[in-house]
Amino acid sequence: MKKGKIFTVFALLLVLAVTVSCSKKAIEDNAPTTVEEIESTTETTTTPNYSIDLSYLKLDHSLEGERSRLSEEDQKLYDKWLEKTLRLEVFYIHANSTEEVDHFCDILNAIDSDYPEIRLYASATYANDTQDVLKVYYCNNWISYYYCNNWISYSDPSIDYSFSPEILINEINLIEEKCDEVISQMPEGLDTVEKYEYLLQSLCLMTEYCEDEDIYIDEKGFKYIDNSYCYVNGPLAQGIGICQSYAYAYQLLCQRAGLWCSSNVYGYDHRWNLVKLDNGLTYHVDPTWCDFPRLEEGYINDYFLLSQEEIEEDHQPSEDSWVATGTTLQ
Repeated sequence: MKKGKIFTVFALLLVLAVTVSCSKKAIEDNAPTTVEEIESTTETTTTPNYSIDLSYLKLDHSLEGERSRLSEEDQKLYDKWLEKTLRLEVFYIHANSTEEVDHFCDILNAIDSDYPEIRLYASATYANDTQDVLKVYYCNNWISYYYCNNWISYSDPSIDYSFSPEILINEINLIEEKCDEVISQMPEGLDTVEKYEYLLQSLCLMTEYCEDEDIYIDEKGFKYIDNSYCYVNGPLAQGIGICQSYAYAYQLLCQRAGLWCSSNVYGYDHRWNLVKLDNGLTYHVDPTWCDFPRLEEGYINDYFLLSQEEIEEDHQPSEDSWVATGTTLQ
C-alpha cells in the first residue's frame, strides 16, 4: 500500500475515533453524575408507593453516634437518606467507582447502626451495570436501597415474597410498646449510671438467649422462617435473642431513655455496646454476657461499664469498633 493511501486511511480512522469519542462524551455529559441527579431519574424504574411514614418514631438526632463520625458532607447525605428511609422511599445511588460504592455504603450502614429499628426493613444491593436497569449510560456502579421484612425468610428461594408494610408496622408497634413499658417503670431519681443498669437488668430479665429458627406457614401455605432472634424485635417483641439482638435492643432502650449508646462494637463473631457517662467518657457493656450464666435474678453485672483494657481480657474488638475512653471504675 502506498504511503498516500496509508495516510488517508489513518486520517479517516482518526476522524472516526474523534467522532466516537465526542459522541460518547456528549452522552456522558448528559448522564447523571451526582447522587441528586441519579435519584431524579428513578422514574425509569418501578418505585413502590407504600403510603407509610415512620417519621413518628422517637428519633433523637443527638444520639446518632455513627453520624458524628462522618464528614460534614457525608452527614448531609446521611440526613437525606434517613428521611427517605423513614418514608420507605426506594432510591438508587450512582457511584463513579467501587471505592465510592463502599463510601456510600458506609453512610447507609451508619444509618442502620444508629437506628436498630431501621435494620428490620432497610436493605441495600450493589450492581456493576446500570444500563439495563436505570437506562443510564456509563454508570458502572450503583446501589439500590429498598425495603423488606428482613427477619422473615422463606425456605424455598423460588418464592417471590413481597414486602409487607402491615407486618412491619405491627412489629414496630410491639417494639415501641415494650420500650414505653420499660421506660415507664424506671424508678424516679436515677442517675445516668443507674439508668444504664436498670435498662440492662430489664433487658436481661425479659430475654432468653435463643438461636433457634421458628418455622411457620403463611396464608398461602408456604413455609417461612422467623429470624427475629437476630434483630431488635427478638428481645423486645418475642423475648428471645442472640448477642447482636441483645445489643440492638439495649441500644434502642437507651435511646428511648435519652441515653447515648452504640451497638457498633463487635469482634470475633460477637457484638455488644458502648455507653457514654455524664463526664463524656465511654465504657463497654455486654448485655449477652451479663445474662450468662442465667441466675435466679436473671442478671450479673460483670460486664457492665468496662474499660477498653478490661473488655480486651476476653473480647477481641475489631479495628473499626468503638474504643472505650474511660478508665477502670472502682
